[in-house]
Amino acid sequence: MRAIFKAVAAAVAACVVGVCAVAAVRYSPSPPGAIAQRLSAYLAGYANGRYEIVASRKVVGHQDGTAAYQWYLTIYSPAGGGYVQSWQSPGPRSALLSRVSRAQGAERYFPSQTLWIVGDARLMGGSAQQAIVKTREIGADCGSVSIVILFADPKHADMVGPAAVIGNPCDLDAQIHGDSLSLQGPYYTSNAPLCCPTKPHAIATLRYRNGSWIESPRYFKLTVEPAPKIF
Repeated sequence: MRAIFKAVAAAVAACVVGVCAVAAVRYSPSPPGAIAQRLSAYLAGYANGRYEIVASRKVVGHQDGTAAYQWYLTIYSPAGGGYVQSWQSPGPRSALLSRVSRAQGAERYFPSQTLWIVGDARLMGGSAQQAIVKTREIGADCGSVSIVILFADPKHADMVGPAAVIGNPCDLDAQIHGDSLSLQGPYYTSNAPLCCPTKPHAIATLRYRNGSWIESPRYFKLTVEPAPKIF
């Protein structure tokens, strides 16, 4: 009994905001490099099974004694006893993540990338869940951050990818509150320099209502991808 308790406690401790340590999961093909995070979610509703959202990274070189990484975001759909890749960035169907490359005539690699899986939520109604991830890329200055909402079409379960992307210079965070996202970051008007945001700590709410994404107030750049009308 004590051994079972320890195993359960270890499994619980490994999970943070729904993102759990990697178990023995069969991916086809395997994610590039080493898996950093993964999330299981019902992207196309309960009837279509769990999808796997995987963040992985691969060493592309070294600079200043440290490794430079190419990050990958991969969505796997359920297939038999494992999972098959349905979407990946960077890749032919997505420019969400840039290709990291060595600068010409220099020892450094650009852009510097990081990727986090924030969690999952039922933002768009119904039984389907959406996955929320955060990307940061820095090439110069303070770089840019994107909050990405990933979905699968319930009627065409193999159609997966971003439903919406919220971007901002320098920084942006997202917290899940029920069926909405709280967005927090610096707000810049069109003529504001990066050093001096118009509102250093702006907060906005993102909701999906009547087939449309609504950001209020509209502090951050919202890009809506083609998505089905759920309700």
